[in-house]
Amino acid sequence: MFYIILISIITLSYISYKYKVKECLWVIWFLIYFLFAFEYDTSNDYRGYLSRYYIAIGKSNSNFVLNFALKEKMEAIYKFLMQISEPIGFFGFCLVLSFFNVSVLWKWIKTLIPLKYLWLFFIVFICNPNYCLLLINSKRQALAICFILLGAYILTKYVNTNKPFIQQLKSYPSLICLAFIIIAGNIHFSAYLGILYYFIILFYPTNFKKYATYCIIAFFFLTFYANIKDASFIGFLLGDNKKYTHYIQEITTNNSMTLIYHILDCILLLLILHFYKLFNKYEKIFSIASIISLICSHILINTAGRIMLPYAISIPFVSVFILKYIKNNGFKTIYLLYLLAITMRWFYNTMAIGNGYYDNWNHMKTIFEAPKWL
Repeated sequence: MFYIILISIITLSYISYKYKVKECLWVIWFLIYFLFAFEYDTSNDYRGYLSRYYIAIGKSNSNFVLNFALKEKMEAIYKFLMQISEPIGFFGFCLVLSFFNVSVLWKWIKTLIPLKYLWLFFIVFICNPNYCLLLINSKRQALAICFILLGAYILTKYVNTNKPFIQQLKSYPSLICLAFIIIAGNIHFSAYLGILYYFIILFYPTNFKKYATYCIIAFFFLTFYANIKDASFIGFLLGDNKKYTHYIQEITTNNSMTLIYHILDCILLLLILHFYKLFNKYEKIFSIASIISLICSHILINTAGRIMLPYAISIPFVSVFILKYIKNNGFKTIYLLYLLAITMRWFYNTMAIGNGYYDNWNHMKTIFEAPKWL
């Protein structure tokens, strides 16, 4: 079923552009929503989220509850959301949360992705397991990220950057954005890192000076060989929240990514820096977020890298919308083919070879196959 949905989304994306059939976009939205909302015990952490739900509503003795979840501390707002959703059950909870998540993502898709390249965006977004499938798997973090992205969208669209900084801080868009970041942090503690979006939006440069460009490139290449022995900053950020401090242990000296993936990162970074001055404000925000993610991805790997997922989610957007700025058709073709090749290599490694984390998507189950409404 997963492959049928994937092919349908890509095909309909192409049809919507080629034949100007706008109704296809509604079908695409629903198919993405179906992936997020209707999957049953397919994503790797599904049983963990089900366990947390039953604990939150006071049914910790249920057969669905896994032992590890009993010892976890839940963020206040996430626990509250689960408790108020008790009348509609866990499935209903997932349906509502997925509607919010997909709606926020769709707002950014419509804003940033040209219809001409929508098919390519969905290939990168869905086939690379670091984006769509990871969001579906990480339901709580996905909700937190979408609150951050919604706040970022509101602030980017409505803030008046011509006003003095103090007035910007007091403006409704600014306060709403900060409120959403606080909400996100009380859903998934690591989401407090989303505060960087707030400052990016208020202070993003119209262009990068030469020295800034050289510094970014140098720092990017230095992180290939970075050795993070002192994770004091992350430790300070996480404080006493032991649920996340295991991320620090996963920051290792060996980066498992191969050279071909690094090359794509390098090309994307150079393209961002080259075309940055041509980007609109929304594109500039996601471009800076991508730079942060590209650099941090070399030193925060494995599960630790998920801390930067609020910024990594910008990469499929930037890697696709940047195509409209590449005027050399030969280079554009080479870049597009390389992007597709790397994405499909990710997809093959995940689905065909795999390590058990996403294998269930080869045999996707839906809530209609569940023994009862959970």
